[in-house]
Amino acid sequence: GNVWIVVESQGIFCLKNKGNKLIHYPIKKPNNVSYLEIDYTNTIWVGYKGEGLYYTNDNFKTFNLFTDSNNINIFADDYVFKIMTDNHNHLYIGSSKGGLKRINVLTKTVTNILPNTPDHLQNIFVRNILRYSDSKLWIATESGIYIYDTANKVIQHIEHNRDDVYSLSDNAIYSLCKDREGGIWIGSYFGGVNYYPRFYTYFEKYYPKGTDNGLHGKRVREFCQDNQGILWIGTEDGGLNRFDPKTKTFSFFTPSNAFTNVHGLCLIGDHLWVGTFAKGVKVIDTR
Repeated sequence: GNVWIVVESQGIFCLKNKGNKLIHYPIKKPNNVSYLEIDYTNTIWVGYKGEGLYYTNDNFKTFNLFTDSNNINIFADDYVFKIMTDNHNHLYIGSSKGGLKRINVLTKTVTNILPNTPDHLQNIFVRNILRYSDSKLWIATESGIYIYDTANKVIQHIEHNRDDVYSLSDNAIYSLCKDREGGIWIGSYFGGVNYYPRFYTYFEKYYPKGTDNGLHGKRVREFCQDNQGILWIGTEDGGLNRFDPKTKTFSFFTPSNAFTNVHGLCLIGDHLWVGTFAKGVKVIDTR
């Protein structure tokens, strides 16, 4: 029932639930304190800007620097932004340079979650962590959102895509909030608020790219599947497209540059009849 408060330049305060007594803990270098978390053993963990990770389990009578199993201060030149406790003697630490790390506080072993590949060229700046479920962590970073499946060790990356209006509006994500329906509210730096509903939409979306292997045209008018399983897509502003459902790839039917406004498709045998606006009827041998 106590309230713990981190105050810049002053250190840490504790407002006791009984009697409203305010206790001040004048810790070392209070200007650099960034985050405080209390685990299930009542150990208090304190993150610093460029100083490391500290802990106390005796109400600040002792204040200890965390070092890994090799006695290294792994956050010496880092900015600890978020500390989240786990029920299995683990902490998840998000920082500006080190991405996301999992620490076993008993063995002092450190596991890099993000970045998870040795050839990762860019530091992942973690600003926030949200526990979505027992096995899912949402990680807010400067490069979008990462969803970490702690059970299967699988990482999903959600980021802004300028060709997809349903993607994140911005990659700099600062805050995450799970509502009572299981939806996620996402606060971004430049893109306002995004909302991610719990029940994911089971639609794959294709947007026009104008390249040979992309969809031509935005005004889709007609669909027709030929005998080889290829889906022909007629548009009113980009001509005729072919889509292979097996490979999920597009190819543009180049002769349709001469009749970009398609209004009707009809397959007879292996011949596709194409009705156009003001360009007559075209007949295509689909083979």
